[in-house]
Amino acid sequence: MQSIGAGNAAGVLQYCIKKQLVSSVSAEVVIEELTRKRHVTHSPDFKAGESDEILGKHHFSIGRAPGFIQSEACDSVLRRAKQFPVTP
Repeated sequence: MQSIGAGNAAGVLQYCIKKQLVSSVSAEVVIEELTRKRHVTHSPDFKAGESDEILGKHHFSIGRAPGFIQSEACDSVLRRAKQFPVTP
């Protein structure tokens, strides 16, 4: 999870909110911060994330995992996304 980029994390969090796998209140604040730069939402990594793909050292499809793993993956992405530098 440490190698996930900001664009992919934002897309994954969008997917997780849509599927109710993560708190929308917590995730939306992080998504807002990550997507302040327009290029983030237009990147292939963001699109992959919205489609349930976590990109990193190993690719992972959230939708193909058992339910409890899906929630854990979304929580992990949220925790990692909170560590990205804040955009001025």
